[in-house]
Amino acid sequence: MINFNPIRSGVLLVAIALIASGCSTQRNTWLNRNFHQVNAWYNGLFNAQASFNQGMRVLSDEHNDNFDQPLSIFRYATANQRQQISSNMQTAYTKSSRVVARHSMFIRGVEYNRLIDNAYFLIAKSHFFRDNYIQALATFQYVTNSFPPPLAYESLVWQAKVASFMGNASEANRLLGLSFSAIERAGLLQSSVGRFYHFVAADHFIRHNRIADALVNLQSAAELTRSRKERARLTFILGQHHYSLGNLAKAREHFELVLDLSPGFHLGFHTKINLAFASIGEDGDPNIIYGRMQNMLRQRQYVSQRDRIYYAIGVLALAKNDSTQAKEMFRQSVRFGSDNEIRKGQAYYRLAQVYLSENDYINASNYYDSAMVFIPAETLGREQMLLMQSILKDLAQNVAVIQREDSLQRLATMSEAERNIRLGEIVALIGERLQADRQTGADQRTQFRGMQASPVAGALGADVEWYFYNTTAMRQGRLEFARRFGNRPLEDMWRLSNQTTDEPIVAAQIGNEPVGQDEEAPTGELPSIENLMADLPLTPEMLTISKEKVADAYFAKGLIFKDRMQDSLKAVVAFRNMVNYDQSTDDTPTAYFYLIRILEAQGQHNQANQYKTHLIQRFPESPFAKIFSQPEVLLRAQELRDQAQQRYQNAYLAFTQQNFQQVVDDWHATESLELDDNIRGQFDYIKSLALYRMGKTDEAMQMLEQIVANREGSSVHQVAGQLLEVLRREPTLAEIETPIGNQPEVFDEAISLFRFNPNQVHFFILAVSRGTTDFSTITQALERLNQDDFAARRLSISNVFLSQDTHLITVTSFPDKESAM
Repeated sequence: MINFNPIRSGVLLVAIALIASGCSTQRNTWLNRNFHQVNAWYNGLFNAQASFNQGMRVLSDEHNDNFDQPLSIFRYATANQRQQISSNMQTAYTKSSRVVARHSMFIRGVEYNRLIDNAYFLIAKSHFFRDNYIQALATFQYVTNSFPPPLAYESLVWQAKVASFMGNASEANRLLGLSFSAIERAGLLQSSVGRFYHFVAADHFIRHNRIADALVNLQSAAELTRSRKERARLTFILGQHHYSLGNLAKAREHFELVLDLSPGFHLGFHTKINLAFASIGEDGDPNIIYGRMQNMLRQRQYVSQRDRIYYAIGVLALAKNDSTQAKEMFRQSVRFGSDNEIRKGQAYYRLAQVYLSENDYINASNYYDSAMVFIPAETLGREQMLLMQSILKDLAQNVAVIQREDSLQRLATMSEAERNIRLGEIVALIGERLQADRQTGADQRTQFRGMQASPVAGALGADVEWYFYNTTAMRQGRLEFARRFGNRPLEDMWRLSNQTTDEPIVAAQIGNEPVGQDEEAPTGELPSIENLMADLPLTPEMLTISKEKVADAYFAKGLIFKDRMQDSLKAVVAFRNMVNYDQSTDDTPTAYFYLIRILEAQGQHNQANQYKTHLIQRFPESPFAKIFSQPEVLLRAQELRDQAQQRYQNAYLAFTQQNFQQVVDDWHATESLELDDNIRGQFDYIKSLALYRMGKTDEAMQMLEQIVANREGSSVHQVAGQLLEVLRREPTLAEIETPIGNQPEVFDEAISLFRFNPNQVHFFILAVSRGTTDFSTITQALERLNQDDFAARRLSISNVFLSQDTHLITVTSFPDKESAM
């Protein structure tokens, strides 16, 4: 039998009633506020913040500092590494969004739940760390406009940070100015908000090379930082930037402060290295610094850093203009840096630069190829490095042609007995290289088989043998593939013989200097003397061909120096070699012309006049000779071109006025003039249009056929072919094109600023009203749909706060219209 207790039942009923009334988000009572604040924190925001913090710890752990460049202010790793925390940020976003949906007490324009601002702020930051900058910026703006300081000011600083990351420097500058004024007025410059402002400002100014402004903010950030570890890192960055500006005393001061802060091993080691560099200009004796580096090499604690020490000694050697020692030290850096790809890339790059300074373009090209395998894609200045790699590749090819053909010509002039002795020596040398290459391959295979017993494999467990669990094996395999096949794209049937690589095949042996110093790397079987004899220019015809190759290579070198490297001094040498060579080609007059113009620009008029005389004597009928010998002829030719251009203007005007016979007459008036292909092609094209409008379709088509056959390279060649295809299928008059060249510009006043392109990236956007729809339910439904039906597309679902009452749910990104629909 159950005993009824009226008091207990009454209390229970009251409690139920209070809880039920506390669930309302539209009643501003003490019970309601506390109910939703407690539930907001323990049922969502706590876990959201924990997930966010975990992601930030992972990001910090994944970040690898490159001590050869100024360290970044924020440790945000690379874009690919940030993908690892996508799930953490998604969790933070989802839980924070649910907190807003379930516990926001937004009543008559006022938010009464004091934790909702933190939820919005966490949503904005989760957008940022998923690289959704537009959504992040919109949410930070909402926080700034909707909530009080200091969060509003911090959110304003975040807006500046997002704008800077998006590359909008002017907007970032404006927002930084607004946030500084607001923080200063509120007396918060010494608070955590002020410290964060200095971090963001310093990072922004460094991004836009305003180092002096960055140093002021970086100094303030360091002074406001309590953590000795973090303050040591900021002070090290200060030293790096002072060193880059040439402020050696300031740089030394900051590096010494770092050592006083008891930094960790890596930061301490690199501080000593940088302190040594900063001291070179003061004591005037690089040998003292060199002795310090040698002493570090002998200490066991620095065994793992020998590649860095050798690299530093190489830089010191360059400062002493000792390129021989520099090259040896950089090679040692490569040798001991087997696990440091970045260091190896930098050492290869330094070697390439040394050889380039010595005009050894073949070795410079080889080392550039090796460097670009290891230097990360996000490295500052890598585009310029790739450009120089391409230039050096072309330059090295021409140098190799000159060396090869000169060598073959010298062998051809030897007596048969002397030639056979020399060819035998060459065969023996190639055999030695082949043997060394085979031994290198065997050593690499032995090293690969031994990787299973490496510390990396041991760290994964004794039973781990799968190749893809061994990062060292994967790296070695990737580099070996690149060495043999180049950096090919990932695609089917990649080994087909007619496929090409995206970049030149790497000339580097793994862990050693590039193969092939002055000759190609020996691969395959040992050649015989008879094979080598086949390439010798032993007949007059073969000798002429060989000499023409040399002359063409000199000309190509001159063009590379003149146009691509902007080095007029070396261009003069190359063009002079060509015009003085005992074999002329069709490009020899052009080489004379370039040589003369460069010498005139350099003020060497006597030499320029000498080469003008040589040009006129050797090639009197060339256009370049007539420029100097018959300037009046060139002036007359220019007058004729101007007349032809005026005739075309008249013909075009006549065509627009439908005076088609006048167009034909103007064409005939210029028929006897010597015009370049482009002007002549335009005349032919407008005449063909006029003939068609006059009903002479066959004649129009004949004229178009002549343009297609004879005017390749002119501005009307392609459009003439297209029009010819149209005429062959009996077009309407509206399909006939207008003439090409000197057409009046037509502007449509109704043209919109926006254009629809179905091939561009598309977003799905759904506008949701807070008052009528539960956007959390919609978001969850979309997430389930995405997981069930669209998982392979890796779509991202986000929530953008358009206004107080309207949210935008975005699904991104679809590659084009068809995918989005």
